[in-house]
Amino acid sequence: MAALFHPKVDIAFKMLFSEPDNERLLISLLTAVLRPRQPILGVTVLNRELLPEQAGDRALFVDLLVRLEGGGRVNVEMQCDPRGHSEKRWLFQWARVLGSQLERGQPHTELERVIGIVFLDARISGRFHAIYALREVHDHTPFGDEELLEIHLLELPLLDAAPDDLLHYWVRFLRTVDAGELESLAKEHPIMAEAKEALERLSADPAARALYEARLKQRLFLETVHETVRAEGRAEGLTQGLAEGMAKGRVEGLDQGLAVGLAKGRVEAILGVCELLAIPVDDQLHARLARAELTELDTILTSLRTTRALPG
Repeated sequence: MAALFHPKVDIAFKMLFSEPDNERLLISLLTAVLRPRQPILGVTVLNRELLPEQAGDRALFVDLLVRLEGGGRVNVEMQCDPRGHSEKRWLFQWARVLGSQLERGQPHTELERVIGIVFLDARISGRFHAIYALREVHDHTPFGDEELLEIHLLELPLLDAAPDDLLHYWVRFLRTVDAGELESLAKEHPIMAEAKEALERLSADPAARALYEARLKQRLFLETVHETVRAEGRAEGLTQGLAEGMAKGRVEGLDQGLAVGLAKGRVEAILGVCELLAIPVDDQLHARLARAELTELDTILTSLRTTRALPG
């Protein structure tokens, strides 16, 4: 049997829950998170497509956009890279989904509510399931007739749902790392048995495996680049900064020397990443780096890590 996909890898998560035959699984997952007043009777995945060449694209956000039967849209994201969390990006994704509903001339009364769900493999708030909404600050009434803005943030390492809670089972499933654990989970709840079978089918699909492995290679590459940048920048900056600061023999000189050293460390890191990414390094780039402040150097490094390109 082929090795099982890890459900918390974003591309595996999307392939699993966007499959039409797995609609019951998606409804169960959304029900566990949202606890809706009325049952979710049906869902339509609006962005099911995944192209093979996209799997290795770090800039691709593998979100799952779902329309609920009866109205409302839910954007679901699996964020398994703890360095990739960004409250501003999650808010932007919510706004993008809200704004994309209407064509020119359509009245705003036709807007459907948008809910964001983020599964995060990291600890940032200390709360397992945080829910953010748009409300009046004094009496907490919602803005408008319904909760137009609602974002659910679930920190997977902080699972604290009751053992008989459906969400408890789903988070354990998403954190599954081996077949034995999955087998045990499948015996505890019928929907988990169904999810196990679906994950096994997906893991045995050659086309799905090609996408999955391409995504894993891309993640490994970025993690290697990230660690290389951190190690080189830290060592180079500290060594050169201390040397130049001590040579000046004053506290001010030490501070200035550290700043110079940190800047040189970042420049070396940028040049190293450019080499890894096969980005040409010419005199113009050298001149740009020589006159750049620390903040600009940090911006360049961030761009290289996230888009694998120099910022304009």
